[in-house]
Amino acid sequence: MMANEILVLGATGKIGKRAAGKLQKMGIPVRAGSRNGNPPFDWDKPGKASQVGVWNS
Repeated sequence: MMANEILVLGATGKIGKRAAGKLQKMGIPVRAGSRNGNPPFDWDKPGKASQVGVWNS
């Protein structure tokens, strides 16, 4: 994760997509969040939750 990165939740929706785009055009690093992302959460094996892009600080 970059310093001062902005998390935009709902970034695949109508407003979130526009907000993320505006931030990017302003040169602000954006991390997009969406409930419809890949890889999907495996409810049968919750211990294998995806942590792509997640680091301990």
